[in-house]
Amino acid sequence: MLCPQHPPIVPEETRRVARAAFPKGTLCLRIADALGPVYQDSQFMALFPRRGQPAEAPGRLALAVVLQFMENLSDREAADAVRGRIDWKYVLGLALTDPGFDHTVLSEFRTRLLAGDAGLLLLDSLLQRLQEQGLVKARGRQRTDSTHTVVSLRQPDTIDDPLTAVLRSGARRLLAQAIEAEADAFLAAMKGERLPDGRERVVRHGHGPERQVQTGIGPVEVQRPKLRDRAVSEAGADRIRFTSAILPRWSRRTRSLDALLPILYLRGVSMGDFQEALGALLGKEAPNLSPSVVARLRGEWEADYARWQRRDLSARRYVYIWADGVYLQARMEPQAECMLVLIGATPEGKKELLGFQVGVRESAQSWRELLVDLKARGLTIAPELATGDGALGFWKALDEVSPTTRHQRCTVHKTANVLDKMPKSVQPAAKSDLREIWAAPDRATAEAATATFAEKYGAKYEKAVTCLVKDRDALLTFYDFPAEHWDHLRTSNPIESVFATVRHRTVRTKGALSQDTARLMVFKLVMAASKTWHKLKGENQLPKVVQGVTFRNGVEVTNTPAQDAA
Repeated sequence: MLCPQHPPIVPEETRRVARAAFPKGTLCLRIADALGPVYQDSQFMALFPRRGQPAEAPGRLALAVVLQFMENLSDREAADAVRGRIDWKYVLGLALTDPGFDHTVLSEFRTRLLAGDAGLLLLDSLLQRLQEQGLVKARGRQRTDSTHTVVSLRQPDTIDDPLTAVLRSGARRLLAQAIEAEADAFLAAMKGERLPDGRERVVRHGHGPERQVQTGIGPVEVQRPKLRDRAVSEAGADRIRFTSAILPRWSRRTRSLDALLPILYLRGVSMGDFQEALGALLGKEAPNLSPSVVARLRGEWEADYARWQRRDLSARRYVYIWADGVYLQARMEPQAECMLVLIGATPEGKKELLGFQVGVRESAQSWRELLVDLKARGLTIAPELATGDGALGFWKALDEVSPTTRHQRCTVHKTANVLDKMPKSVQPAAKSDLREIWAAPDRATAEAATATFAEKYGAKYEKAVTCLVKDRDALLTFYDFPAEHWDHLRTSNPIESVFATVRHRTVRTKGALSQDTARLMVFKLVMAASKTWHKLKGENQLPKVVQGVTFRNGVEVTNTPAQDAA
């Protein structure tokens, strides 16, 4: 039978590395620190047979399912997060070397939850823990007929996915709890406001009419609490208004759904086709998505871009960054604008768009403005390595703003630059010789291959050899980092591959684009593409890079006792 285990304690090594990687904390770290153990194995004993033992602790799986829902991850992505993300290991109480589990374990656990009518146990336990910690105030007016709600949502005419039914029902309850708590907090802040006769000035005034909000899991019914200012009738009194930050007064769609619409537009779906395209996901005729509504979103794209440019980076850290300047020709403009792009790799191996703005060519001043802006918004920990094209003004700006960051020149760009200084008849052989340098198993072999190239071609093609050897050290910096990362670090391909799609799209819509629209299009397409970016290989090596572990020829350097004594 199931033998309940004690709530997991965060291993000391996991705690130390997580604090080093995220000195400002993350959502997962804050959840673990604020709530402590949320689920106990004993809560799920009824879901398992009397004989045998589950492969994973049910309490840990329950928390993993909640995190998966919070971040909107697939089973594979959630299993990868358990296996490779430091903050997930921290909140789940796992060692850094813990291999995690197969993604099918999550699906099997959810099936047990549904079969045992225990789907809402996850939400009830989480709410109880929040109440125990004083983060959510319990109210007596919340719905308690959870079972009836889930059963009604399982009818074939409305929804045929019981898991989505559980999520919708749970989302409704959590949303009601959060909005009521928000109203309570506002009333508490207004406690000192009194009428001349001593009565409270701001009081509850029922609820607004129920309305549907379109979300990524379909429509969810909500009611907004109303508060009344009893002093509004007095002359000269300013009305005190309660506005929910969670549920704005006229909100009909979630922000995540609003973010989907411009991507569909930029991908070629016309505004008039949105309702038909999204009908299968959001229900018949997809309400609140009419062409006139979508047409007003253009201004919101600009606001999204402006907010992204002002976002706080104090809790972020990037181990590696890639830099490039991308030129796009929009409409009939006389000059192509240069898009300065920075992509960063987090300590968990996830690639993110870090910086993006329009610059004057690729000057050092433009790059300096971008880097200084990132630092001013809280990105104070310098990346370990930066990869980019050797022709960039980026390197001068980087040395001024982040002098400790090491340089890695893009081998793809360098290959193109060297071959450009040689006749076409020689280029195939020279390209093969250059590949021998980049693919060498260690630095000594790469330096020997470089010397061979210089000896072989130096007499006839001196400019090509000079172009290569002048950046010899910066081209081979990747040997001082884990071998699993070499494919990522040698080139700025993470940027080039993304903008290949962007360039294709801007050419197709060339006649409809101004410079401002091109900038917004590029931003939206890159943000959409970032959702599908693959993680770095060997993400388990990144904590070692963060801690300053020395690597030589891609292998960790470990000192023997004799070396330490010496």
